[in-house]
Amino acid sequence: MDADIGWNDFELRNYDAQVGRWVQQDPFDEFASGYVGLGADPINGIDPSGGISINFGTIGAITGSIALDRLLVSAGSAAVGFAVDKLAGGNGWAGAAVGAGVGLGATFIPPFSIENLASLGKSAVPSMLEHVATMADDIVMQKNIISSIDRITSTPPNLLKNLPQAPKESEPNSDQNQMHSDLPWVITEKGELFKGEAYKITIMKKGKPTKEGCNCGVDVENYLRAVGLGKGQPWCAAFLNWDLKKNHMRGTGLGSAKSFETWGQKLDRPAYGSIGVIEHPDGTGHVTTIVGQSYDKNYLIGLGGNQGDKVQYSKFLRGSFKTFRYPAGEVPNYNLPLMNIKGGVPSDR
Repeated sequence: MDADIGWNDFELRNYDAQVGRWVQQDPFDEFASGYVGLGADPINGIDPSGGISINFGTIGAITGSIALDRLLVSAGSAAVGFAVDKLAGGNGWAGAAVGAGVGLGATFIPPFSIENLASLGKSAVPSMLEHVATMADDIVMQKNIISSIDRITSTPPNLLKNLPQAPKESEPNSDQNQMHSDLPWVITEKGELFKGEAYKITIMKKGKPTKEGCNCGVDVENYLRAVGLGKGQPWCAAFLNWDLKKNHMRGTGLGSAKSFETWGQKLDRPAYGSIGVIEHPDGTGHVTTIVGQSYDKNYLIGLGGNQGDKVQYSKFLRGSFKTFRYPAGEVPNYNLPLMNIKGGVPSDR
């Protein structure tokens, strides 16, 4: 402030508070008179630089008007949404929420004013409401038609209960590598992978010292105990009985592979998790759990015990199996994954 003459010094010009006028002309020609101070409204106005004045009273009026307009549009849209939802069979409130959101969002698309909306509404709103009513009628009609078809085509509950049910069975699929939801007895066998005989013994065969399995060791003897046998006995069937018992399933209880020839249900072809029984020319046998097939499909992949003196994956000629068995009452999956075997485990092709 200039104390000598009583003017307020601003960045662009001087202000005489005694008369409420600028001393110099407005550089921006904001009002009709270049000397009017704050639009002649010093209560609501400010002018920080002496250039552009700001009137908070006008801003408040404009803001309040737009807010009220938006509230009215949102409420109207909510009412339309409620009506459509009710006619369509809903409770109305979901439609009201959607309508309010759409209406409010539309008010933020410039230029928006209630006057523009009103002038548009004279022609657009009646046709819009007519279209909404038609759409709601169509929805109700479609629901009635669908309900009638359901009543005509549905089987009475008492008749459905007495119809014979066809046995369920998963049929072969062209995708041989589809994922399986693994079976509990297969999961258990995978957990025993590479467990087996602790060491090999050396015996004389045809005058030559030869190392052979001893059918002994902590793990093997544990499997043999499941069928009441001690160390030194072949253990493929003992391992399978041990596996089934771990999963609370009934096995044969015998250490003979041939005992599985009549176990469970017979299958006409191998299924995932089925028990394949092999009979050797000398009367001995072997059992293994079928978990896949080779890429040329000439071999089946079996996971079992006493295969190379341990639990591992091995491949067997498809024609070497005498029978395939599956747990009684279970539905077999005939889709066998394609795989190769390397080092006793599945490998890439």
